[in-house]
Amino acid sequence: MTQDNYDNYNEEWKSCRETVSKFDSTLIDLRKYGFTIITSLLTAGSFLGFSSPTASLQVGVIIVTMTLIVILYWMDIYYQNLLVGSIFRTNFLEIFRLKRGLSFYISMLYGRSGMGAALHILYAGFLIAAFILGIFAATLSVNTKDISQLSLLFISLGLGALAMVIIFLFDQVRTTNGKIINKIIEIRKKEFDDCTDQMSEQKIAQQAETDIYRILTKKLGRYRLWKLSKMNNEEFLKEIDDLDGVKTRTDFK
Repeated sequence: MTQDNYDNYNEEWKSCRETVSKFDSTLIDLRKYGFTIITSLLTAGSFLGFSSPTASLQVGVIIVTMTLIVILYWMDIYYQNLLVGSIFRTNFLEIFRLKRGLSFYISMLYGRSGMGAALHILYAGFLIAAFILGIFAATLSVNTKDISQLSLLFISLGLGALAMVIIFLFDQVRTTNGKIINKIIEIRKKEFDDCTDQMSEQKIAQQAETDIYRILTKKLGRYRLWKLSKMNNEEFLKEIDDLDGVKTRTDFK
């Protein structure tokens, strides 16, 4: 690799790290302020009391809170997608171009911690907690025969849960794509580490980049993505080579 190429990749790496930090800060602020607003609304709803007409107002606050939980969940997933894209590019540059390992180690440790799954459970827990509080508000009011409040709560919960499931399912495409890209990096990294000369290293690095662009530019169905993630290394690489994706990075210029 020439010095100019190294400098270009190093500048790109710095830009990627800045982008990762930016999206990471955005996610932290989104969760911090979002959860603060949600817990404040839930607390305010609990202090409104269970007597009519304040119970009706309380149910309204709970429904608004449930709506905000779903919106916050969607925004969280959106920024996670942007963050993950930046992290993958940073990992690639560190492994195949600059021979560093900071982002790679951080992302591997985070992936094995299971925190991503815990986040989905946290949002679902907030939604269920808001629903339970709303049930108490609707059933313990003076007018316990008011079915309309209960109906609104059940409809809100159903729509909220459906929206979160749809968001989660769409996010699984990103998650599976991420697993496939990680698999490409792991396989090519082993080949890269076994190289004995710079020419072979450049060839493996270019092949890894080509494989990743093929995955990113070819719209594959969920089943095929899942099938790819379960293949052994030999079958996996053969299937990647058969994709009609982008052959080289120069196609984007």
